[in-house]
Amino acid sequence: MRKRKNSFLPEKRTCKFCGNIFQPASRAFRQTVCFKVSCQKARKKATFYNWKMKNIEYYKLKDLSNESKKTEIKRVNEWKKKNKKEYNRYMKNLMREKRNKNNA
Repeated sequence: MRKRKNSFLPEKRTCKFCGNIFQPASRAFRQTVCFKVSCQKARKKATFYNWKMKNIEYYKLKDLSNESKKTEIKRVNEWKKKNKKEYNRYMKNLMREKRNKNNA
């Protein structure tokens, strides 16, 4: 068998956060940030901020009045009762993931 050469390597780019020139990973054509930990943290923070702005509804419970919170909580609790197996499976997986993170 012949060894395959990398037929395509992305061009070197400038990091969005630190401004240094870096070689993107061969399969990451949209990569705009270098591999430095500080730049990756900044990218993650910016991405989360953008997600949060697009998904404001996700945090709506915090901003609701007491009456609205009560009705929302009641709705969720009713859903939990109706979908007990699904909820239990979800919680079991969630707790397993948290334990794995803490043990790692």
